[in-house]
Amino acid sequence: SALSDIEVLSHSIKSALLESFMEAYQHETDILHEEELKLLNMSDVYPSTVATSLRPYSSLSNLDASSSLLSNFKILSQFHSSQISLLFPPLDSLPIVPFSGWPFSPQSLSASNSYSPDQLFLSSSLFHPPIYSPDFTPHSLKFAGIGFILSRQILHAFDPIGKNFSSDGLLFDDDSTWLKGEALDQYNDFRECLASQYYNETGLEGGNEVERFVDNEGLKAAWRGYEKYVEEELEGEKEGRIGGWSSEQLFWLEIGQMMCEVGTEAYKEQRVEAG
Repeated sequence: SALSDIEVLSHSIKSALLESFMEAYQHETDILHEEELKLLNMSDVYPSTVATSLRPYSSLSNLDASSSLLSNFKILSQFHSSQISLLFPPLDSLPIVPFSGWPFSPQSLSASNSYSPDQLFLSSSLFHPPIYSPDFTPHSLKFAGIGFILSRQILHAFDPIGKNFSSDGLLFDDDSTWLKGEALDQYNDFRECLASQYYNETGLEGGNEVERFVDNEGLKAAWRGYEKYVEEELEGEKEGRIGGWSSEQLFWLEIGQMMCEVGTEAYKEQRVEAG
């Protein structure tokens, strides 16, 4: 169920992103072609990565949100003890060489994009409420939960670091990129806009530009992905309401629920300074 949901979410999000790219770079055919290739190349490795992490380990089926933390931690530790073999290329050369292991423990709520190539990883801990459940309805909850995390990792392929990698995972020399001319100027203007927005909200300069980029664009992609899902899969028919809330409103409530956390003032300051 998780695998089929991820494939549906991924298809809708990437379709929405491609439409956005076509709108932004409709006269830049070379740039548009490279962006399309980066999206397509991700789809070749991502589902198999999820399958590798979830299917062989029947112990994961014993995870239960109502069970004790210690019980679930033991199950996840057993999962982590079996290393996963993946194909992972070095940053600056081919051919592909084997990479053993996982980039983080399954107990952590983590996700990453390897950049070279754009290989996406989601820890198994993410596939539980409030981030994901196969029973989440309406589907806006899935797009706002695990879909938002997926969108962020997809957008890393186009962030200030990812833009320096080609669609086949090779790093360009001398800070060059497949973005050229006016398109690159437009991209840099957007980066400056985000930096200004961050400064206006926090009074701080700098911060983590990469994470700021994927937070902003990932949220847009998750929302547009849901709109694409409604258009294509539901043929434009809106989903039902829950507790008086529409599916669209539930999307934003889920985002708030997932991102909300309680911390000390010192912790909040540290998070703001980190960007």
